[in-house]
Parts: sequence; C-alpha cells; structure tokens
Amino acid sequence: MTSFQLLVTRTHKLAEGPLYQNQSYFWVDINAGELHQVNKQQHHSIASFDDLVTSVVVTEDNEKLISLSNRFLLIDKDENPKNIDFNIELPPNTRFNDAKVDPWGNYWIGSMDLNFKEPLGSLYCITTKGDVIKMLKHVTCSNGLCWDEKLSTFYYIDSIKQTIVAYYFNSNTYTLSEARVIYREKRAQVYPDGMCIDENGNLWVALWGGFEVIQINPRLQQIMTTLNFPCPNISSCCFSGTELKTLLVTTASVDTDLNSASLAGKIFLVDVTARGLISNTLNVSRLL
Repeated sequence: MTSFQLLVTRTHKLAEGPLYQNQSYFWVDINAGELHQVNKQQHHSIASFDDLVTSVVVTEDNEKLISLSNRFLLIDKDENPKNIDFNIELPPNTRFNDAKVDPWGNYWIGSMDLNFKEPLGSLYCITTKGDVIKMLKHVTCSNGLCWDEKLSTFYYIDSIKQTIVAYYFNSNTYTLSEARVIYREKRAQVYPDGMCIDENGNLWVALWGGFEVIQINPRLQQIMTTLNFPCPNISSCCFSGTELKTLLVTTASVDTDLNSASLAGKIFLVDVTARGLISNTLNVSRLL
C-alpha cells in the first residue's frame, strides 16, 4: 500500500476537481454540493450550494469560478457568489463535469450523460477572446484534461471509453487534430477519471474502480509508477505543496462498501519523486 496522509478527516460523497493554488488546497464534493478549501494555516472552509458542484478554478484576482449542474458562479474574495453566463446550453439529462484552465489562459469544461450511458455530452473551450467553441461532441463522461505546452499536445479522457487520447492543439486556431490513443484500460469496470501532468510531460491518472493512480509516459505509452489506495473509486489528482511534489488525491464513498473500504471518500496526500506544474489561473474579464 502506498504511504499517504489524510488532508482532512471528512468523508466525502464524491470528491473531485482537486486544485492547488496560492498555498491553498481546493476540491469539490459533487453530490454534496460543496466547495472545500484548506489554506496554508490548515483552516478548512466549506461552502454549500443547492445544486451539484462539479469543478473549481482560481482566477488571477484570487476569486473562484465554480461550475454547477448547468451554470456557473464566480465567488469573490469575500465569498459572495455572482452568476456568470458563458452561453452554454446543455441538452436534457446532462450536466457539467471536469474543468480546467489551459496554459494559454482558455477555460475548458466538459459535460456528461447523467446515466453514464449515452454520448450526450461535449467538451467546450471558452477562449481568451470570449468565444465558446465546442471542441468535441458525442462525449459520454468528460473527465481528465491535461496539456503539454512544449508539445502543443492535449490529453483527454472520456471515461466510458476507458482510454486517454492525445491531440495536437493549435492554440492560434483553437483546433484539435491527430487524435491517437496513448493508454487503454483493459480491466472491466475500471475507468480513467481525472488526471494531471508533471514537468517531464508524464501523466498521473486516477482510476475509478481501480484502487490506483498510475503515472504514464505518453510518448512510450507505458505505465511508470502505480500508487495503490485502500478504496476503489479514485476520482482525480493534482500536484501540491511548495515544491509541487505531493499528489493531492480525491476519492469517493459512493458505490462503495464502507465496511471493507473505510477510507473511501477521503482526501489523500502522497509524496512522489516527480515535480508537477502549477495550476493555471483564469482571467475572467477576458472571457466575458
């Protein structure tokens, strides 16, 4: 079993979207409708909403942009929420899911089928010019988003397909091309979920149903490291800490027998030898 620490003692229903910025840890509990933050003084704050909360990013002004089921809120430094309209209308039986800011300052967010069966979702990019572009369609469950800026490569997960796909991303024309599968999960009921990237361009991927986070060399298409956890549903991960060498790992207690996996739904900290990249911040005023 991988050595780990628990960031907080709370058991989450569906912790997701981990983020480390300005010496603070952020994540959401989707099913509980909560946004969590632990600051450098280790104070744990929780904001609750009457909706699912699916993702969080931090802005250049140290505000927080969160996605809910089908809308967005900007939370200012005084914790006041404000509705933000990006003119994205989701079809019935879908909701927003994972979101991140790319190295060029664009905001990406995907959607998913609520029943995890049909390709009803899409992947959107809200560019720094304020344009909304549908980058991919016919998505069932939009998840992991990563960019290798040096290689102009975008890595993407539609969990139901059990694959990680690499695309060439043209940051001038906002287009994806040259799709190729760099990882395929062969175990039944094990799904790649959230992921992050280290400074060497290797991916760290949470495996829902797999009890693992794996490090993948996408160029060699090989697993380099496997981190084992005492619960099955590992939802996402990001690099954290002053040296960016600690993985912040989110997990879920839903669909889990807590008698045999009592640590399901916890937030884990795992020291690794790789160094990550700092999460990108968002300039909201440029998008509106």
